[in-house]
Amino acid sequence: MKRKHLVMILLFLVLCLGSCQKSGKAFLNDTKKLMDTVKGKTFEEIHELLGEPDAQLSGFFGDVYSVSSGLEIVFYYDGNGIVERVLTSFVK
Repeated sequence: MKRKHLVMILLFLVLCLGSCQKSGKAFLNDTKKLMDTVKGKTFEEIHELLGEPDAQLSGFFGDVYSVSSGLEIVFYYDGNGIVERVLTSFVK
């Protein structure tokens, strides 16, 4: 059930980011919703929900998931492996 919930939020985020009519404020709200959903989860739980990451960070404890057409979601973990920050970005 939790996996479906997170996947639906990720799909919603992708659809919202793809909309040219979406304002910057709405984008920030969608990112906040994603962070609120995964906050407190361990990296093992993220891997279980989303599968293995497409890449891992060098120098930081984090995972990179390439969602669609240049959209990447980066999960940063604290020293205990708990999600502490989520960033989304477009890569050319």
